[in-house]
Amino acid sequence: MKKKIIVLSSLALIIPSLVFASEGYAVDVELMPESLEFGIEIFNMLISITAVVFALQLAKLTKGGHLEKIWNIFAMSAVAFALVEAVGALKGASLVHVGGLKDILELVFVVLFAVGFYKTVKVLSPSQK
Repeated sequence: MKKKIIVLSSLALIIPSLVFASEGYAVDVELMPESLEFGIEIFNMLISITAVVFALQLAKLTKGGHLEKIWNIFAMSAVAFALVEAVGALKGASLVHVGGLKDILELVFVVLFAVGFYKTVKVLSPSQK
């Protein structure tokens, strides 16, 4: 069962990138106007900053516990996600655009998030007790 979930998750990440790899999309769909998209980007940024605050508070609460390092990793991933949203908002407002920065931050976020879950499973799995 685990292998099926891993394979399906991998395909869910790989297939869209293959479909949209070229600059000329096979399908180009607008779901919302750009003004609404920018508003959602700002809202996402505010929510992600709130998530950073809560993640840092949780990291403090777990000081010295078994999950301390894990919550520190999740806090770092929340910071990376907040930076992704901030970069997106700055680009959406046509203030700053640094090519590739958002992609790098997204990669950092995903890696930290995955490592956090992996370490959580290791700590909470019955074989470790």
